[in-house]
Amino acid sequence: MGRGRTILAVTLAFGVTMFSGDSIDTVVGGESRPQQIQSVQRITFEQAVKNEELRQRYLDQVLREQEMPEIGAIQYDPNFRGYVYCQKEYGTSLEKITGMVEHFQKYKTTMCVPTISPAIGRNLPHLLFVFLPCFESDIKTEGEFLLELGHEYSVTKDFHDGIRIGGTKLDYNNIDQLGEELVRAIVEARAYYTQLRKIIEGRIPVNDQYMLRLSENYLDFYNTIEVASRKDDFSGRMAKQILDSISDLIPVVEGENIRLYLMPEKGLIYNEAG
Repeated sequence: MGRGRTILAVTLAFGVTMFSGDSIDTVVGGESRPQQIQSVQRITFEQAVKNEELRQRYLDQVLREQEMPEIGAIQYDPNFRGYVYCQKEYGTSLEKITGMVEHFQKYKTTMCVPTISPAIGRNLPHLLFVFLPCFESDIKTEGEFLLELGHEYSVTKDFHDGIRIGGTKLDYNNIDQLGEELVRAIVEARAYYTQLRKIIEGRIPVNDQYMLRLSENYLDFYNTIEVASRKDDFSGRMAKQILDSISDLIPVVEGENIRLYLMPEKGLIYNEAG
């Protein structure tokens, strides 16, 4: 695995290996007894980028450090095997799984939280898969990695809690009325909105390529919701309310440029050549 000290590892039932300096309760023969785990030096994102063997341990470490109880585990999945297995367990067709994997490969998807509509809003922890591009693409720093993780956490919270839109809660009872494409656009647009606001308002430094990718993706999902909002039915009404909730961050294509407008008082806040 890694370099340096010998590490005592405890692997949980769902396959996450924990490394910690804290005392935990280990169940042996039905009895609970405290066990001290040897502390280890923190792994950095930069180390995980350079050494693939450190990546799962880094992800386990990050999950322990962050307040993200809705995420049950983070699995490094460079070959999509875990993702495919999970989707098969959900009963997803092989054709659809193949299409999603091809989409991930084409667009260099970094992370994904799969779910099914009967699970949405039931307060169930979800599994987060982290793919190869997370460590080998336009994510250059731990700050950018944590922004990416924050995006997926926003998606996970929507799946875990259900999606509250005005006085309506979208969950396993009614989510299918929106259709899969619109549900995905809603959770992704909300996540990109949160991610971009953090960058803009917190003045978090990110590289231009990363910012451009976020803006393009936000624009795509925003447009999908805008088209859906023209319908005179339940899905259209929900789409309109979603647009209202994120309408202070407007993505606009002008020629070969993507511009983000933070409305109404701040005007143009991002401009990047496409």
